[in-house]
Amino acid sequence: MALKIKAILKEKMEVNEFTKKDGGKFRKRSFIIETDNKYNNIVCFDILKDDVIQMLDNFSVGNEIEVDFNLSSREYNGKYYHNLVAWRLTKVEKSNVEKDDDPF
Repeated sequence: MALKIKAILKEKMEVNEFTKKDGGKFRKRSFIIETDNKYNNIVCFDILKDDVIQMLDNFSVGNEIEVDFNLSSREYNGKYYHNLVAWRLTKVEKSNVEKDDDPF
């Protein structure tokens, strides 16, 4: 299931390298965003593709970003685990138009 969310980049983790059962290698990097939701507003995403892992370096903590991601679940020993895997990151550009609340 492909989804999209806008939020503030809160933290970038280091790249981790893993060995698969077949001896191959893969890399994973995680990052944390903070949404404006009242509850459960901290969300952790994983990145598995090398080009997106490198793309995260273009963003600074505090930037507002848009994350395109896949949501999936898997069962293991009667428990379900959820994955949020980001596949595109985009910086949210601020509008130059300022809202003027003063009616005069």
